[in-house]
Amino acid sequence: MADDLANAWGCELVHLEGRSSRQIVEGNCLKRLEEAVRKTTKQKFVLAKVAACGSDANVFATLEATDGNTSRMCIAAGCYVAGDHSILQTWSSSHFDYILDGLALISDPSQVHSETASGHTVALPYRIPCDHCLHNQVDEYEDLCLDSLHARLLSAKLFNCPFNSLLLEIVLAGNGASLSIRAYNKLALICRHHHINCVVDEALTGARCGPSMLLTQTLPLDFQNVVTHVTMAKWPGIGIVLVNEDNKRKTASSNRGQSTEVSCDYAIKLWETADSMLHIIPDRRKEVLKAIKLSETDAWGRGLMLYGPKRRNDSKRALKNRYLPLLAPTRMDKISFKQRADMRKECVCQNVKQTVRSWVDHYPKALEKEERGDHGLVGWLFCQEISKPKWKGQFFRCEDMLEAFQPRKVDSSVLKGVLKTAVKAGMLTDTQNGTKRTRGYKVLGVCHMDT
Repeated sequence: MADDLANAWGCELVHLEGRSSRQIVEGNCLKRLEEAVRKTTKQKFVLAKVAACGSDANVFATLEATDGNTSRMCIAAGCYVAGDHSILQTWSSSHFDYILDGLALISDPSQVHSETASGHTVALPYRIPCDHCLHNQVDEYEDLCLDSLHARLLSAKLFNCPFNSLLLEIVLAGNGASLSIRAYNKLALICRHHHINCVVDEALTGARCGPSMLLTQTLPLDFQNVVTHVTMAKWPGIGIVLVNEDNKRKTASSNRGQSTEVSCDYAIKLWETADSMLHIIPDRRKEVLKAIKLSETDAWGRGLMLYGPKRRNDSKRALKNRYLPLLAPTRMDKISFKQRADMRKECVCQNVKQTVRSWVDHYPKALEKEERGDHGLVGWLFCQEISKPKWKGQFFRCEDMLEAFQPRKVDSSVLKGVLKTAVKAGMLTDTQNGTKRTRGYKVLGVCHMDT
């Protein structure tokens, strides 16, 4: 069998001969899958749930991470949350053009019609490493996104509707954009401060990128420690939810547990086969790039999650600039390609960053349109301001904050209302300055990130 790379939805990774993916066998297959997960992840993650598909796995993970209140979840821009017709699909902010059908890019806020997606999508600094990205510009871009996220979380706390979880993809499945190590370290700091549970969707990255089964386990330890759930799907033939051993939900021993279960015997075989072949991913990547005559300079993505400017000329309807080869020493089929200038990594990266910036601007623009938008917008501006290092430990008056908002005009009475709300929310303490007994405020319990 030859590999033609027409694996549009990523459902194929390894093959077992002569077995049906839904064959039911005797024995406690769930227990065996639990043992395989623990062994592969070095006891860091445990099996929490087996579901019929990845969408169901994401439903379970988001419900558990939010303690059943999904209004407290924020979603990284560019995520494709579900592929079925469930409500979760409307949470996605990833789209592709069926005519151009090259990649799935991040949706602009104007293209998202779900109230949940519009109100809960946040900008993370996804990009594609390329010569177009200068070092100082990358740092500026990352700080813009993550400082905006920090202010967004502060704003939610200020108005008594705090977020408690974040759903994200390590590599955006539709276009291959990812976050830097620097961004993950700063994101971990923000999540730890705001007590955010991170749910990582590894439907495509799991076992496909290497060198570990979970790409999550290759990231900085500080970030790994704020990850509570990881979901996997597609190639195992089922949906899988893993939970961080340190954050495992404690349930009463009287709970009876499941009365029925999804058969996972075939998934165990696939899992063990993939785990035994992770070491060949670098060589397999070189083999695939050589076969399609594409250099590492022009390609991007992690491991066998490959993207490039060459469009496959096959009958699949979408994502023809994404290549998902099999994790096996399988010969490459003869594939016809067409070069696309608009799918060069520099062009895709520019598109990604531009759309991410539009999500940074989306929340304050939405506040301006709301009833009582003045209060919400001033609250947002206030949260942006107090998270800056210059306010750390400093006494300030309402007039000082008004001056900091210049040249934007802010009504002092609205700001005074926001300051009172912030005191009630535990973000400020009202105090007095020295012998003058001047009434003012100090910032309390806000993370100040020097960048």
